[in-house]
Amino acid sequence: MISRLWWRAGLPFAIAVIALVAVFQNAANNTGSGNTPDKAVATSSVPTDTGAYDPGHPEVPDFTLATSDGGSFTLSAAKGKHPVLINFFATWCPGCNMEYPHLQKVYKEYKDRGLEIVSISSEPPGLLEKFKATQKTTFPILVDSSQRTTAAYGADSIPANILVDKDGRLVDSLMGYSEEEFQKHIVSHLPDLLKDEPQRQSKL
Repeated sequence: MISRLWWRAGLPFAIAVIALVAVFQNAANNTGSGNTPDKAVATSSVPTDTGAYDPGHPEVPDFTLATSDGGSFTLSAAKGKHPVLINFFATWCPGCNMEYPHLQKVYKEYKDRGLEIVSISSEPPGLLEKFKATQKTTFPILVDSSQRTTAAYGADSIPANILVDKDGRLVDSLMGYSEEEFQKHIVSHLPDLLKDEPQRQSKL
């Protein structure tokens, strides 16, 4: 498995390359076909200094993906509204299965304060829905069948987590899973990110 430190160092380069390729491809192949699910838009690079929150961080790549239950999700729709935790996983991944109950716990604790969590996998929707039911997950699972979004974020080892503030900027990232590191790099930021968010009534 690729180390977490390598992933942090390599993530900006990978996204920068994807962004450049996307620019040239869009210029050469602009067909005006419109937005469809399973479309990643690499809009900017992610900085290397992901160990601490920096309000000056650039925006992370936008994307639109179908949900496993037939809906759709666009990251930029959350801009100006609330933070988003983006999780990359697979149902067969041991670390992902260890992490998933903690994701649900964090979501249950912070969703009414405005946190949104989305998980992304390239696996078939039916399999993801079964996994969602087994894990008793209440946040959306997104289907990245082409793996373009996964590539845009450089998430070639899983689980991987990207925490984004309500302005669409990177807060922190984590590759691999340990409860201590998840607490340090993800959960510890949430009180500050959500301190100005209004309490919202749970639908669950």
